[in-house]
Amino acid sequence: LVPKGCAHGFITLTANCRLLYLHTAFYKPEFERGISVSDPRIRVQLPIAIGEISERDQHHPLLTENFDGVQI
Repeated sequence: LVPKGCAHGFITLTANCRLLYLHTAFYKPEFERGISVSDPRIRVQLPIAIGEISERDQHHPLLTENFDGVQI
């Protein structure tokens, strides 16, 4: 369970998997946002090495000094 507004991500351990999301509202792609997992400001330490990153996730921006949350 991920609280509303909380950043989250996932790593799969197999090449062929599915993820089921249940949301509090209907999906609207125009509100989708992201932060780069390789951003040095957040220093994510993953339990395994990243093998592949989706095309979409490769283009998330890095945070700036003025970051005050992901705005929709």
